[in-house]
Amino acid sequence: MGEDFSIAVRHNPTTGEQRKLVSPKPDTKIVRTRGTDYGPDNQDPGSEGGGGTLHFRFHAQGPGTTKIVLYHCLHAACPGSRTTLPPHFPKPDRVTYTVTVK
Repeated sequence: MGEDFSIAVRHNPTTGEQRKLVSPKPDTKIVRTRGTDYGPDNQDPGSEGGGGTLHFRFHAQGPGTTKIVLYHCLHAACPGSRTTLPPHFPKPDRVTYTVTVK
């Protein structure tokens, strides 16, 4: 309790993919969100098209167990998108992390 932690995921925004924290949001009595940080694999400022690591940052607020739910999707396939998807478009991946704070 009282410590910061993060969930690190591979991410390549140049391909149109997104990773989003979605509902149900974590219980704020247990975990508070602190935003995201992205770091490209290639630190050369002139390079394009490479991926990197996206860190979802959190703070362990109080004791208990909660869930953190992330979507991995292409822009048009993300929840809330108003774009009509072609039939072959991949559906978003939903990943649920269970976090216990002591």
